[in-house]
Amino acid sequence: MSQQSEDVRSNLGSGQPSVKTRIYSVAVPVVLGLCGVALLVGSLALGVGTTNEPGPGLWPFAIACTWTLAAATIAWESFKGTALPPVGPSQRPAVGFGLTLAFILIFSYIGLIPAVLIVTSAWMKLLSDMSWKRILIASLTITALLYILFAIIIGTAFPASVLPIP
Repeated sequence: MSQQSEDVRSNLGSGQPSVKTRIYSVAVPVVLGLCGVALLVGSLALGVGTTNEPGPGLWPFAIACTWTLAAATIAWESFKGTALPPVGPSQRPAVGFGLTLAFILIFSYIGLIPAVLIVTSAWMKLLSDMSWKRILIASLTITALLYILFAIIIGTAFPASVLPIP
């Protein structure tokens, strides 16, 4: 019997994913990460521009950075052996639709910062097994980065907020 089949058999009863499963769960995000890097190079070739005159590569650059960072995070979490809790295929679209609707309503009536903070926190809590501490840190970081990118760097005008932040 080969070493690989022994590894698979020894992991079956332990609740741990097999070595093959862990390799695949890292390989897929790595391939996606390489695609993100290719998009990053392509967006830089288009020209990102400046804060006053954004170039045609600005949005592809932002998407490529997010894509690559997400792929790296997924690869790292998969390599560590952590997995998302099982969410049925019929539940994911419902959760996504509900949170998108919540974002639109909160953004329209309260403002950008509360909308991003609430929806990212809810999304991470409903679709992951992260602790509240990690969720809060990640949500605050995402909210701050989006505010800095859109409100400060690009200068996008947002609807009036109930918060004392322009």
